[in-house]
Amino acid sequence: MSTYLTIRQTAEALSCSTDTIRRMIARGDLKGRRFGRLIRIEASDLARAGKPVSPLTREANYGARA
Repeated sequence: MSTYLTIRQTAEALSCSTDTIRRMIARGDLKGRRFGRLIRIEASDLARAGKPVSPLTREANYGARA
């Protein structure tokens, strides 16, 4: 049986706002499931919400300058 979290619980787990969670669901970064009017997020999907960030180089930030 899967464990489902509310939007508020998910926001607390990821240390962000509920609006951010709703935007992540809308973008497809986080999978939300509807149960009637309620939206729930499977606890196992939280690992997918955090994507690794690689450091940007100066060229990536400002473009290569000649």
